[in-house]
Amino acid sequence: MIHAAVAFGCGRRRPGAPRVGHHTAVPTATPDAPRRARVGLWGLFDAGDLDGAAVRTVLDAELSRRLPGVELVAASPLGRPTARDDGRTPRTLATLDAAAVDCIVVAGALPLDGEALQAAYGDAFAGDAEATLRLLLGGDVPRVAWHGVALRGSPAGLARVAHRPALLSVRDAASLAAVLQGDAAVQALPVPHDAILLSRVLHAGALRRRVETWRALGVLPPDGGVVLLDAAALHGRGGGSVRAAVGAVAAGSGHNVVVAGDGEGAATAALPDAAGVWDVAAAVSVAAAVVSATPVLSAIAAGYGVPAVVLPGGSATGDAGLPGEIAAEGEEVAGALHRALQSRAAPPREANAVLDSDLDRLAAWTGAAGARAHPRRAPSPPSRDRLLLTRMRRALLGEVGELQARLAQAESQHAAELAQAREEARRWRDEAERVTTSKTWRYTEPARSAYRRLRHRTR
Repeated sequence: MIHAAVAFGCGRRRPGAPRVGHHTAVPTATPDAPRRARVGLWGLFDAGDLDGAAVRTVLDAELSRRLPGVELVAASPLGRPTARDDGRTPRTLATLDAAAVDCIVVAGALPLDGEALQAAYGDAFAGDAEATLRLLLGGDVPRVAWHGVALRGSPAGLARVAHRPALLSVRDAASLAAVLQGDAAVQALPVPHDAILLSRVLHAGALRRRVETWRALGVLPPDGGVVLLDAAALHGRGGGSVRAAVGAVAAGSGHNVVVAGDGEGAATAALPDAAGVWDVAAAVSVAAAVVSATPVLSAIAAGYGVPAVVLPGGSATGDAGLPGEIAAEGEEVAGALHRALQSRAAPPREANAVLDSDLDRLAAWTGAAGARAHPRRAPSPPSRDRLLLTRMRRALLGEVGELQARLAQAESQHAAELAQAREEARRWRDEAERVTTSKTWRYTEPARSAYRRLRHRTR
């Protein structure tokens, strides 16, 4: 029986947990130290969409921050390079030995049947869908966790999962419903989209340089506000009305419309369809409002505190919503955009806390899996040569310490002598100044001048 927690307040970030992501340097392993944990990160990271790229960027940073030294091995069905992967092409699932990793974390959009898999890759996928899905869902590896998954396709596809995930969190109501129809005896926790943490993960200085680049290229205006329009909002029957509404409101309020994606010629200014995570985040960070039809763009906007007009299916938290999200469709878009341009979005603190709590839980589980796979060996007794080297090192350190003490004593004595000399010079200066400024010195000046002239003549 599945236990599903449906409120986003179900988890909190543990007190004192660090908030800023940094990759910590790892000391060189010693023979007695365990090999660092290898965590498989499975997902659609090679589909070429912004969603998979954003999820991988956040998980790489957040798991590395929580588990210093962890080795993350990303793998996807095709293992192909895309314009959004920043040169970090994932491995191919079919050629990767899953036994080489200590555990697997499956994240992001997750197809459950061949139709959903085909929809994600289009004509690029021509392999065995059944075998690919079995690998993607965790294969035969017993240590599997699902984080922030968005299940797509028939829930019957869950039956192919060989081992039920040890941890399970979902990011929308449809995924939660699919899990409820399955047979996973784990608690399903709803979490917001990982992309709300991009504002923490991406370096602000580098982001500003991206903004300057797009301004130099004429995509972002040099001044004035920006309304960022999701290209996905322009597809389908309602695309024309959304285009007209956004254009009219932007023109009336003095804002420029920039399309995130090709936009089918909806505006002269548009980010390329293959713009990476950094580029989209840069555009969002300087936008006055975002019109979004996809959860990933809504999540990025929430993270940067930018109000977002969210079209159906575009919320970053399924049906729960985030601060700054204004739901709209059809004729409501214009009014919602007006309200968004006049409002300020509050930081998504509660959503961040829920996501941090799930990431803490995931990091603890992966760290424990790595420790079980590679237990620390008992230290071996020191050899005779090692004992001899230890004695020599101690003797050398003792001599170095003695030399340092003598050097410090000499420096202290030199400083005292220098201070005494400076004090003597100061006394002589004061005495000379007292003499040369006295009345006697002034009154005897004619006699001294006559003496100098006489002495000069007698030379």
